[in-house]
Amino acid sequence: MLKAHGGSTEGSGLGDMFDSLVHHLTSRHCAFLHQWERLIDLEAKEIQNVKKDIWCSSSLSGGKSSSCLSFVVLDTSEEIPQKVSQKENRFVYRFVRQELSPLDSEAHDKDSQSLGSSLTDDINTGLRSGDYMILSTEPGRLSVASGIIMDISHSHVTASFSKRLRLPGSSPSSMARDLHQQVWRIDKDEFMASFAVMRFNLIQLFLQNEHSFNLRRMIVDLEAPRFDSGCIFSQDPAISYIWSEKNLNNDQRRAIIKILTAKDYALILGMPGTGKTSTLVHAVKALLMRGHLSS
Repeated sequence: MLKAHGGSTEGSGLGDMFDSLVHHLTSRHCAFLHQWERLIDLEAKEIQNVKKDIWCSSSLSGGKSSSCLSFVVLDTSEEIPQKVSQKENRFVYRFVRQELSPLDSEAHDKDSQSLGSSLTDDINTGLRSGDYMILSTEPGRLSVASGIIMDISHSHVTASFSKRLRLPGSSPSSMARDLHQQVWRIDKDEFMASFAVMRFNLIQLFLQNEHSFNLRRMIVDLEAPRFDSGCIFSQDPAISYIWSEKNLNNDQRRAIIKILTAKDYALILGMPGTGKTSTLVHAVKALLMRGHLSS
């Protein structure tokens, strides 16, 4: 990433380690990485523009979710917030299960059962350390901030935010008290999680291993696919299946044979409605007959 943004051995502060990590990357590789990183950033910013409406939609406004924790409060035993570092400029907050008073417990008997299990059952939720999250108020689902889960256990959730938490309408003098009295809900930010996966997959193309080299050769360097020029044996069960399948036309059959003879990859091109999906279904069946894919 650093080299793609014009980094150098001297400027990185890593010395020879920098060269050892990026010496295999060409200028074309850096341009590809920079371009696709920029496209992912643009898409993420566009999603951020519409996410305010999504935060207040029905997906966050009703019931339990496998990717949320409800009825949590700020941990009053911690110094809130804790700053991770001056360089990262992030603020850390710790959330724990809401404790009901004796007077409230009878009136909220059913709720207390769910409260008691909300963190205890966190292993069964879709939330994990490193997930992007949305913090909102309970009740009302007023979105307050987005952050990253740093740690999650049976007793607490620790999250970091780029800014200090602030409740709309709360005065500076009562801000700390209002934050501690507020009941919160934590939802997994599915949109940002998907962008994290995109960035992770992008980086995998540029690692120093054989698998990444092969992917980089085909996807970045655009090396043409290679095909086996040998004879196709009629007794091959996959070939027999392709020629006997009545739902395939000749163009589809030739495309599947190309797939069967590909040494690395094959591209299937066609206008909408020309049968690309059904071609791939039959191609998978043919590959299974050859034992190239596991079920």
